[in-house]
Amino acid sequence: ARWLAGLGDRVVALGSLEAKGLEYDATVVVSPAEIADESPAGLRVLYVALTRATQQLTVVSGERDEPDAAGVPDLLRE
Repeated sequence: ARWLAGLGDRVVALGSLEAKGLEYDATVVVSPAEIADESPAGLRVLYVALTRATQQLTVVSGERDEPDAAGVPDLLRE
């Protein structure tokens, strides 16, 4: 929410579970691995976050989101 200060009323910060069932023209998903870690539902919660945009989706990745040598990000490794 601090990042959004001063951007106006059209910008809203929500947790992925708060956004369930809603749609937005554009969304920014920050640190997908952290989103997956925030709930026992894990990847389902991330799916909700990634599917809220109707026009434009931007993903801002963190260190844990970077793929390994095989191209697999940490959150998909077993």
